Amino acid sequence: MIKFKANGLKNILLEKSISINKLANDTKINAHVIRSLINDSISISPKNIISLSKVLNASFEQLLLNEFRNPIIIDLKKLDSNQIIQILLLQANFKSLHYKNITSYVEHLMYNSSENFYGDFNFSDKCSNIRKNLLGLTQAQLSSILNISETSVHNWEVGNTRPSFNSLFTLSLMTGFTIDYFFTDGSQLEISSYNLTEEKYSILESIIREYYK
Repeated sequence: MIKFKANGLKNILLEKSISINKLANDTKINAHVIRSLINDSISISPKNIISLSKVLNASFEQLLLNEFRNPIIIDLKKLDSNQIIQILLLQANFKSLHYKNITSYVEHLMYNSSENFYGDFNFSDKCSNIRKNLLGLTQAQLSSILNISETSVHNWEVGNTRPSFNSLFTLSLMTGFTIDYFFTDGSQLEISSYNLTEEKYSILESIIREYYK
């Protein structure tokens, strides 16, 4: 079980000029608990992570990782397959990620973002495509990495259940995508700025800006 810390909470409150008492009132989280989170003396529960993120309108990466740089957005309707593949290969190199079949992964992404496909990506489809193509894992292998049952992974992919926050966090680290990308439905990819030096972050941003021209 991952023990999360609200590493960015203090900075968020300062930036938004929100008092501890107001935050406690809005989130129904005890003010003493919030003070303890700010002082880094206790872990934060997944329930409180979600509550604080919603009330503060803050990303999970801001709240948990103290990462305030914007994620790098890949708009699937503005880029072609080769451009997306190049960006993902570069991210994998920068973060030492272990991608398996990026081409098949991107082909699936592009199909789901086309006019022929009704609706945005939901988590079940994201999970299946990432597991099978991007990471090249069986349901059994992924369940072993996440320390959960194989049935749990199967249920995610058929849309019966959603993952715990622990699993979402680990998937984020494995793929380099933001926690928020996994938590919400939608067709845009969000590359996490976490674990990127300023130089590498700037390189990715500049390449995407050039592609958008």
